[in-house]
Amino acid sequence: MRALRIELTDALAYWTVVDDGWEPVPAADAFLRHLRLGRDRAEGTTKAYAGDLALFLGWCETAGLDLAGGARALSSFVGMLKVTPVVRAGSGQGKVRSAGRINHVLAAVRELCKHAVAGGDLDASVLGAIFEVGDDRY
Repeated sequence: MRALRIELTDALAYWTVVDDGWEPVPAADAFLRHLRLGRDRAEGTTKAYAGDLALFLGWCETAGLDLAGGARALSSFVGMLKVTPVVRAGSGQGKVRSAGRINHVLAAVRELCKHAVAGGDLDASVLGAIFEVGDDRY
């Protein structure tokens, strides 16, 4: 899985997630197009989200999970993020991800799942797995 820039016109583009055959991943593509076109987010926002979602969806593929299964196994994904060094080139290469970076990735995953539930492509029960409901009165 990887992020890929899609040019719609000379002045309009967004980023999506493609599989190893260079085919857009439907759930991610629909979500990222919605961010760019429906919610008028910046192209850079879709780039950041596409990179995060490619990481998650690649992990799902490796683990043999679909989107719902990956969402239900989110704690395993977080565990992987905490202990696996970054392999891409850049200043973080060879280091594990910070808590802030992990939270950024999880935000993208949660938004993808919310969008898929809203579109009827994912069962709403998944939301209970990705959002921890807590009582902070004490």
